[in-house]
Amino acid sequence: MPIGRSYSVDLMIRAEQRAWMLEKGLQMIYERNLFLVDFWNGGIMSVGCISAGRPGGYFYIDWNGNIAPA
Repeated sequence: MPIGRSYSVDLMIRAEQRAWMLEKGLQMIYERNLFLVDFWNGGIMSVGCISAGRPGGYFYIDWNGNIAPA
């Protein structure tokens, strides 16, 4: 994702490229039995939040510091 003062949206990947990357990543995870650690919008790649301690689970921390399973 291009950021900064002089960014160019020409550097951004297209929706088709993002979809291909997601599909390829999931394929690698399932076929090779990998565990992917990705802290930036990667919940789908790790089949949930790794801090939840279980597949498909999520661990939520709100602005006040309260925690809850999700």
